[in-house]
Amino acid sequence: MMTPLLECLDIVKSFPLPSRRGPWHSRGRFKALDGVSLSLNPGETLALVGESGSGKSTAAKVLGMLLAPEKGEVRFRGRRLPSWGRFGRLPPQRHLSDFRRNVQMVFQDPFTSLNPRLTVGQIVAEPLAIHQRAGPWGSRTARRKRVHAVAEQIGIAKHWLERYPHELSGGQRQRVAIGRALALQPEVLIADEPLSALDVSVQSQVLNLLHDLRTEHRIAYVFISHDLAAVEHLAARIAVMYLGRIVEIAARDALFTSPRHPYTRTLIDAVPRLPSDALTSPAHLPVGEVPSAFEIPRGCAFAPRCPRAAPRCRESRPALTGTGNDDRQFACHFPLED
Repeated sequence: MMTPLLECLDIVKSFPLPSRRGPWHSRGRFKALDGVSLSLNPGETLALVGESGSGKSTAAKVLGMLLAPEKGEVRFRGRRLPSWGRFGRLPPQRHLSDFRRNVQMVFQDPFTSLNPRLTVGQIVAEPLAIHQRAGPWGSRTARRKRVHAVAEQIGIAKHWLERYPHELSGGQRQRVAIGRALALQPEVLIADEPLSALDVSVQSQVLNLLHDLRTEHRIAYVFISHDLAAVEHLAARIAVMYLGRIVEIAARDALFTSPRHPYTRTLIDAVPRLPSDALTSPAHLPVGEVPSAFEIPRGCAFAPRCPRAAPRCRESRPALTGTGNDDRQFACHFPLED
């Protein structure tokens, strides 16, 4: 059995709720992740989908060790990474240097994630300078050559290297953010909503760039997006999240063809369709309001909105289990028919 390149096991992550009495007082904690387990194989693309507030970005930051998990563990190449999550802190950076070099992130808004005081060339070269002892980038000449190679790789002209982020368009800035992440030749790229701040035409360009990079360099992706069309184009496996929990994991074709969890069916039906398609296959949209993330229901979190909910759903939380016939897993007492 193949050892996953990157995985997290039973991750729990919560944040304190602010209080009027000041930052040292809390009204309790908001649980953003509740027992999340994910795995990523070499060269694979795993997509995380779900509504806003479902915990996708928090899961990405825990996988990238930008947030320390309170419970559970993160593993890279089968080895557990050190964590001081009990105290809400990450371990010293010297313990994560190899991980940082091989697992990079691309954030949602390139305008805020790029340093406005550095030129594009300096932005791409910065990780090379930080990790110069871990690769063949000890000299300025070597770093300059690597920056030019990255610029050609991501399709930006060399004269852009002397510009500042505010002089570039949104698509160009996102290419720079991707280039900065690729400079160290990582094995894993975690992309947190990399298309949401871009125009539709630019989205397709960035999506094709990510696809080409995966094909040429076998980079593994954790791809977070609300755009199911983009997910269907890029991902090999898809994990569906709802209120901090995984409700279904399946291969791309299986999930889009025959989802087993009612919430997955809801997400697919929410994609805009032509009127003729809507008449032949009407959408199964949920009823009711989304439960409060601060007071998640006792049983299945989707039960208040699910048309198939029964008393058992409101009393017992369904476990994430598989059918045994494939790699699919789903958390539902009354799954949809295959």
